[in-house]
Amino acid sequence: MTKPPQLPTPREELRKAVEAIHSSGKLSLLERKLVNVLLLNAYDSLPHKRIHSIPVSILMPMVGWEDSQNQQALKVALKSVQATQIEFDLFNRSGPSPAWGVMSHLASAVIKDGVCEYEYSSKLAELLANPATYSMINLNVQRMLSSHYALALYENCQRFIGTGSTGIHTIDTWRKVLGADAPLYDTFKRFNERIIKPSVDEINKLTDITLTFVPSKNGRNVVGFSFEVVAKNAQQSALFQQSDYEAELANSELCNRLMALGIAQRLAVQWLGEDYEKARKVVEQVEQKAHLGKIKKNAAGYARRLFEDGVIEDAQIIKEQKQRAAQEVAKEKQQRAKEDAQRAETVQSMKRISPEERRAYAAKFMKTAQGKDARFNETTGKFAGIHAALFTAWLRERVVAGDRANTA
Repeated sequence: MTKPPQLPTPREELRKAVEAIHSSGKLSLLERKLVNVLLLNAYDSLPHKRIHSIPVSILMPMVGWEDSQNQQALKVALKSVQATQIEFDLFNRSGPSPAWGVMSHLASAVIKDGVCEYEYSSKLAELLANPATYSMINLNVQRMLSSHYALALYENCQRFIGTGSTGIHTIDTWRKVLGADAPLYDTFKRFNERIIKPSVDEINKLTDITLTFVPSKNGRNVVGFSFEVVAKNAQQSALFQQSDYEAELANSELCNRLMALGIAQRLAVQWLGEDYEKARKVVEQVEQKAHLGKIKKNAAGYARRLFEDGVIEDAQIIKEQKQRAAQEVAKEKQQRAKEDAQRAETVQSMKRISPEERRAYAAKFMKTAQGKDARFNETTGKFAGIHAALFTAWLRERVVAGDRANTA
């Protein structure tokens, strides 16, 4: 298999300020992923750049939308992110009193010409660019998680690998941190069954850390809890990291073309790793069909079907398809020209009908079911009311058929 050219390895880990992690704020799974991807894209330029940008065709697959054409979903998510205020730092215990702040995740966001432009408030940009304490968020891991509660818990626990424990916090604090402030979770039993246990199970199964729930009780009642945080061994952690070759694939021109069709990056890299040549043929065929207008909506679904079913057409077949398509276009053009000529001839034929012929046609029309009750004005040569339109349509059919009223 031919490898793509050597390209720099993309950064897959985000250094995220803990103030932005240990904060309250209701975000869905996709919205939280969107916040992290936008921050990763802007991170290096945060200190000196106000407006940041990223192509929508790249942003959406990174967040997890395989259909990169569905910009409406992206607009809804950006609107929600911009409108959601974050209150932080709920875990801060340093200094004479806990630090507190409130701001929005984004100051603004604009989508124009296939590019998403966005900006942060100056205070948030300063906090994100120069974090005194931070957590490394692995975006490969982020893409695996299917619950926004699990992603929020992962972000809030991952930074404590070094210390081994998050420390004990109240139930209310954890609910705010995870965005689980609905009345349904007012009781710890519901909160634990619906949020904590499923999130811990998902994190332990899919990520590079293992969490152990440690309750803090007053008598028999749980009043708070902490998590023991342990990194999985090197062999397990390697499962969540890209190899050098996978990084090359992720940055290759062919991977970008797959992502432009709506294929998520992780799936595109998987295809390229399994069969690079087959993936190339899929791209060529889908791009060709899209160019010819043969794919109206779901290019990603068509590409997936081609790759998984193994129905790959070679360059010669694609060339023949293109030739046939060109012939069809030419044929349709000729047909339209013929129809236009026929319509023009019909109009002229209608104009050449003499008054005597029109009266003869009118007499025949009034014998039909359509013209049974029609009233014809001999002076003007016209029918009254709706029968005028009915007669015109009927007469046009006779003219097109070559019928001559005075010889019938």
